[in-house]
Amino acid sequence: MDAPTTRPGPGRSRAAALTVIGLLAILAPISGSQAPAPFIDLTPDGVAAAASKYIAEYQKAFSFLIADEMYRQEVEREDLPTERRQLEGEIYMMYLPADDEWITVRDVARVDGRPVADREDLRRLLLSNTDRGLVDRIANRNAAFNIGTVIRNFNEPTLPLLVLSEKKRATSRYKRTGLQKEGDVMLVTVSFEEQRRPTLVSSATGGAVFAKGSFVIEAGTGRVRETHFELEDGRVKARLTTTYAFEERLDLWVPSVFRERYERRHRGSGLEVVTGEATYTNYKRFQGTGRIK
Repeated sequence: MDAPTTRPGPGRSRAAALTVIGLLAILAPISGSQAPAPFIDLTPDGVAAAASKYIAEYQKAFSFLIADEMYRQEVEREDLPTERRQLEGEIYMMYLPADDEWITVRDVARVDGRPVADREDLRRLLLSNTDRGLVDRIANRNAAFNIGTVIRNFNEPTLPLLVLSEKKRATSRYKRTGLQKEGDVMLVTVSFEEQRRPTLVSSATGGAVFAKGSFVIEAGTGRVRETHFELEDGRVKARLTTTYAFEERLDLWVPSVFRERYERRHRGSGLEVVTGEATYTNYKRFQGTGRIK
């Protein structure tokens, strides 16, 4: 099968408008006795390094968050009716120390309005987060209610953050493609391309699938505002986009909307397009040890 389907298991990764030469840029003028503005590294690697540090703190600050998820998927095929599915439930965002992986855990309560029968005790499963290999089990569980022929277990809003993690950052090439001022904040768009194995996502046969995409990142703080993640494997193309929003009660930037699109060209039967949109609300801290600012 030529579809990108899996996150590699234990021991593997899951798997400019302005021209600025040099490493440092000043974001604000100095006037009178005003203190100098902090020096911010606006180079692609500098911004990615700041984001990497931010994500490391993200992982350390809490075990996981919990939020309500409303997730709609559609499948369109030539000469066939549109297939639809709606999932309702909760998501957990947590770090699995045994696998050294960050993962979003989907706990589906209702499918097309009907309660899920024989629903697994997910909280009990998550208490076993010291078990190596749990990341694979959770990833496959997340995919249980996907529709369409594009098999995937990587459709999570936080997956692209792993590209910026300390252990994965050196395997990608970064390029700054945009700068935008938002109030006192400088937002930097940084594109990336995976260059070396192991890749974040693998094909059905275990082969490497090299991702590309971009991040919108706050200069200096490294906060991630938006992620774009693209894959192509044979006749399958995938694009995942996550928009983050500030959650005041938690003092965190959290996934707000997750959109996905998959295209698969079938031999003799035309194009299949799978789309999905998930929204996340009612965030709360299930178990926490700190805060990220």
